[in-house]
Amino acid sequence: MVGNKFEITSQTYDLTNVRNQAGEWFDDVIDHRVDCTRCGRSYQIFTNTYHGTGNFTEGEAASDSSLIG
Repeated sequence: MVGNKFEITSQTYDLTNVRNQAGEWFDDVIDHRVDCTRCGRSYQIFTNTYHGTGNFTEGEAASDSSLIG
């Protein structure tokens, strides 16, 4: 069986660069969308670094405003 592979289709920050030189998060909200190259499904990875929350959702879900503020 061939493993799933994910392709980033949109991102607010490069995954290798989400913290600044002081070690702080670049922003309170980090949002990435990825597609599975095997099955074609899309996923949203949403993180609110300020409140320490986030979610991983299948599909093009809108960012949960309750997680932002």
